[in-house]
Amino acid sequence: GLTQAEFGPQGLRREWTLIDDTAVWTQILLATGAA
Repeated sequence: GLTQAEFGPQGLRREWTLIDDTAVWTQILLATGAA
């Protein structure tokens, strides 16, 4: 999957997913410490 997100002072500003992929989201959440 391909997910792009931008983070700013107010948190998640823009987010869009071209291909919904649970594995990718898991990696993103783990990488950002949100999991």
